[in-house]
Amino acid sequence: MLLKCFMLVFFFAIQGEAKFGGSHSKENHGFPPSIFPFLKNTTAEQKKDFYTIIANTTATKGEKKTAADNWAQNIGGDVQTSYTEFQANLSKIQTETRANVSRIISELPNELTEVYKILDDQTVTEKQEIENLIKFYNSIADPEMKSALQFILAPRFPLGPRGPHGGKMHWFPSKKHRRQ
Repeated sequence: MLLKCFMLVFFFAIQGEAKFGGSHSKENHGFPPSIFPFLKNTTAEQKKDFYTIIANTTATKGEKKTAADNWAQNIGGDVQTSYTEFQANLSKIQTETRANVSRIISELPNELTEVYKILDDQTVTEKQEIENLIKFYNSIADPEMKSALQFILAPRFPLGPRGPHGGKMHWFPSKKHRRQ
């Protein structure tokens, strides 16, 4: 259970970090172009070589890293500089993400205690319970904590009108969509 919670909190913590955009062109072998900005000034052959390195399923992560480092070093110039910056940014994001996950996991028991108090209160109606949960949820300023609590509380709330054409998920549905 703790492992599942950790994985979900980790997912929510990094959710805002990865910004993927653009089309998945044939030239990029299905990868969004913005993932690897250092490929911007490379030839098609150099891109292919890089994607061959990272797509190798039999190589270890260390072997892939060494091969990619060598690939960038062999090209040199702006590509190597951009690659080095990318690796530094990736390390920074990983460090920040781990710190966020640790912080959320350490604060989560306090938030869950409040949620359990609301859920265990036998002096309120179900409608009042939902209103109290919504009020508590809205009082939380930390977006990562809100995301973690959304996941934990999701089975308790309907997701809103999804229908055959999808639709917006409502974690805490508006009065219009709330069960009476």
